[in-house]
Amino acid sequence: MNIAARTSVSAAIYGLAKWLSLIIAVIALVFAVFLGASSAFPSSSFHVPSFDAVAKAAFVGNLPSEQASIAQQKLELRTTNRYGSSIISVIAKYNITAVKDQQVITTIDQLPREYRDSFVPGWRAYLESGIAYAKEKGVYRATTAPAQGLFGNSQLSTADQLTVSYFHEYDRAISAAEEKKTQNKVADLAKIGMAISALVIFIVAVIVPILVQVEKNTRLLAMGQLAAPATARTGAAVSPQASAAASVTAKRDECPQCHAPIASDDLFCGVCGYHLKDGK
Repeated sequence: MNIAARTSVSAAIYGLAKWLSLIIAVIALVFAVFLGASSAFPSSSFHVPSFDAVAKAAFVGNLPSEQASIAQQKLELRTTNRYGSSIISVIAKYNITAVKDQQVITTIDQLPREYRDSFVPGWRAYLESGIAYAKEKGVYRATTAPAQGLFGNSQLSTADQLTVSYFHEYDRAISAAEEKKTQNKVADLAKIGMAISALVIFIVAVIVPILVQVEKNTRLLAMGQLAAPATARTGAAVSPQASAAASVTAKRDECPQCHAPIASDDLFCGVCGYHLKDGK
């Protein structure tokens, strides 16, 4: 590849790198403006209310008694069809009296949709682990003991105690999950911002040395290309002079015998009579 072709390729790479660097700079500028604007104008914590499970329960509670009963039955029918058999099997297996199946269905209806499916399986696993632990410690109670005396409190069975505890723990777990979800959103935004910043820094760190090297190569190649024609022009100017000098030298040759100056067309040396053509 000649100098002109290499210079053209190097210049093309240099131009492409410059445009790429410009695009990255614009992206970085837009991102910086976006972060600055979001910091200067923080988003509002106000959210338009949605008709969620809590709103449904409040709506049903505000209806007249007869309509509320019908609406509640319709709301609970789907939950009953989906979870009813599992709820009844857990209550029957562990002889639970602290809650009824309808109470469990109502509780599930009031949960956010994403937490409903795990309620009954978690309840069953909680009971199994708790009862196994109670039996291991020798404090397992199979049934609920009635209250003794006028002010006595009934002693719940182990299954009932675990059920009450599980319901409270599940509510706390949902609250913690919702709080964690909000924190994760903020952390995710921060991670995205750091990732983009790191990417921009990486690309700039890679491109800048390339730009410098390509610019240097382009400059050196361009200088070499300019020097070559200058040399050719100098050579063309010197060639006639060299020819004239050679001609003068030929005309001013010396006699081999006496070294007197002779002309190129002389047959004999004018000083010593040396025969130039025959060498005598």
